[in-house]
Amino acid sequence: MAPDFQFSSWFELTREGIHEHAPQGPAALQIKRAEGLADYDDGRSAMVGYFFAKENAQEALAERFADEIESPGTRGFGPLQFRYLVKEDADDILADLLFKFVRNFGETPILNRYDD
Repeated sequence: MAPDFQFSSWFELTREGIHEHAPQGPAALQIKRAEGLADYDDGRSAMVGYFFAKENAQEALAERFADEIESPGTRGFGPLQFRYLVKEDADDILADLLFKFVRNFGETPILNRYDD
């Protein structure tokens, strides 16, 4: 059975990409490598982060990834991309996806390890 939600397309994690595409309200966000895969305990995945922006996805992405925006690839993963989900229960959907990621790959996504 297909899920009852659909994330947006993927967009470049750049100042322009965020400004033109990220919502100005709450949203679930996924971050992936634009090219290649990251190594995890139980496999490889392009996904490197899952985040929920409670108030403004544009501001959250710009703040959290200021270093990447200024110098793409600075975190060692090459260029990054984001996509978003705007839905009333997006935070619950994101939590479920993160749980499944950990179950499948044996650890949390790389960028989630550095949450404040």
